[in-house]
Amino acid sequence: MSQEQIAQAVGITQPSYSALERGVSKSTSKIGSLAHVLGVDAYWLETGEGQQPRRGHVAESRADYRLASEQRRLLKLLGRLSPRKRQALLDLLQE
Repeated sequence: MSQEQIAQAVGITQPSYSALERGVSKSTSKIGSLAHVLGVDAYWLETGEGQQPRRGHVAESRADYRLASEQRRLLKLLGRLSPRKRQALLDLLQE
């Protein structure tokens, strides 16, 4: 997952995320969101204390994020369809 993707998921800019990652910024207002996106414990992320998450766990979180991103994109596209086209698509998917 790129810095841009993580930043977007958390609701901050890529430079802000980069500053957090490098330790330049100590802002904690987005720690909870960042921990959720990365699939790690917020306390561990903020302090480094406790058990570090396994790599596979973070990889699973990335897969979940990609899926959620695809779902958001699909919903956005569905919202643009006319009612007739939306129904036709639903009929096709239910076959």
